Amino acid sequence: MESFNMFMEEINSQPWQFNVGFLTLIPSYIFVIKVLYDKKVGLKKKIDKAVKNGNIAEATIHKDDAYRLGRNRSRRVHGNMGEYYSARYTYVVNGKTYCKTFYSDPREHTGSPLRTKIKVYWLDNPRKAFWSEASNRVGYLYQLFCICYPWIFFMVFVRVLTAITQR
Repeated sequence: MESFNMFMEEINSQPWQFNVGFLTLIPSYIFVIKVLYDKKVGLKKKIDKAVKNGNIAEATIHKDDAYRLGRNRSRRVHGNMGEYYSARYTYVVNGKTYCKTFYSDPREHTGSPLRTKIKVYWLDNPRKAFWSEASNRVGYLYQLFCICYPWIFFMVFVRVLTAITQR
């Protein structure tokens, strides 16, 4: 009971704008989960656009050019911490053969074995192909925004309420 009284004293010591603003966090997170989080951004959007245009091919690995790399892209890896793969793949588009090295994203490493065949996508030029395990910086930034959005909204909302009541 004493801890509950301390909790209530702490709430009462805060300005009412802070308490009302804190209540906006729940609807903000519901908005993020229902509306924002499932948006196709970054790599997902590029893959959907490539599939829609029919720009997809299957690539086959060159066994001689496959490496297990460390975080600093060195070929000497001690243990399995921070390892990811780099391999050269060939793919055929409209009778023309292309060869490109693909890296798995070190931040997304799941410890899966090196794949002998992968799906390759491109938007307008087959030389600029990418695959589903490529780096997704825009997607990571969007996820960070989705996590921080309710807190940003909370801070702005409290500031606006404070400014309105100060007049």
